[in-house]
Amino acid sequence: MILECYFNLKRCNSSDFDWFYDSFYGSCFKFNGNKQKIVSIRGKLNGLNLKLYIPKPFGKENLLSESKGVIFVL
Repeated sequence: MILECYFNLKRCNSSDFDWFYDSFYGSCFKFNGNKQKIVSIRGKLNGLNLKLYIPKPFGKENLLSESKGVIFVL
């Protein structure tokens, strides 16, 4: 799912994300759950930058709805 991940211009990977289950959203991932990474410089290139692969749905039964897709919470 993660094609590219950078935090403070340094590459990050799936080990920087912790999985958890939310009763409303379902399967979720939290970045930097251990709070070891901090933003040290302001700017749009700093902080978390993600490039994700989100597959295109097939057929009418797989149309994106409130129950499918990606939601980012800051």
